[in-house]
Amino acid sequence: MIDIETIKANFKKFCEENGIEYRWVKIEEYDFRENYFEKNEHVWDELIYDADTNPTAWEENQENLEIDVDGWFKSDYPNCPDDFPITQELLDAVYEDVSDIPEGIFNEDGEVMFKTDGLIYKQMPVNIQADIDFWWSELTVDYIQDNDWISDSLNMSYFRDESYSTSAFIEAMAYWTIYFQPDRVDWEVAWKCGLYPFEYYGTFMLALGGCGMDLSPKLDAYQALTSESISESSQLFRDKGYFEYVVGKEITEEVIRKCKLEKPKIIFESEIKSIEE
Repeated sequence: MIDIETIKANFKKFCEENGIEYRWVKIEEYDFRENYFEKNEHVWDELIYDADTNPTAWEENQENLEIDVDGWFKSDYPNCPDDFPITQELLDAVYEDVSDIPEGIFNEDGEVMFKTDGLIYKQMPVNIQADIDFWWSELTVDYIQDNDWISDSLNMSYFRDESYSTSAFIEAMAYWTIYFQPDRVDWEVAWKCGLYPFEYYGTFMLALGGCGMDLSPKLDAYQALTSESISESSQLFRDKGYFEYVVGKEITEEVIRKCKLEKPKIIFESEIKSIEE
């Protein structure tokens, strides 16, 4: 098999023998794609949120705004926290039939730690944990806000302030009023990349949810994970450390796996020499 260096040498020789200006060979290791996002400036004429006055114009616009607040919560809490305390309220919520509630929960020594009228333990059997995890996966923000014992158990007092709500989302959108429209829609990936996805008049868009620093790695990560391509000007190639700082090490590694080519593209660049030469 002829290697890359041999191909380079043969190409250079051909160029020199035929009066062609030889510039070199460029090898692309990543699948690049530009213009993946369109900027949508100022979705509203005036993007200012004031919870006290809440202008009528805002109410009208919000009717055409679709936000997945449950997805927002799930992105922050994908799994039931390990330190979530077991209470009678939790067991009543997880098990619809009282007869299904386990009679005992055991510690590492096999001692029964659960009592029907008390708060309970630090460790639980795997089967009970599986039931709780499933219940957690079905949780909605409305349910949490209607059941103080959940937010109290997690020390999530902000639920009372409706941190996961349309108004809180709009506040995050207001940090920078430029939005991006990708050509592929994936709510889950958007949350995963730290973006704020929404639909406005049926058009899917992404908000950065922040300002004051370059948050483009979030957009590059979304592009890589949904289309397996990336912008050639991405911070990933200019400052990988910064890219990782913005989106995290795990997502950065996934981005590289998604958009790196198994077989790099080889581009030969040359042009005919001028008559004067």
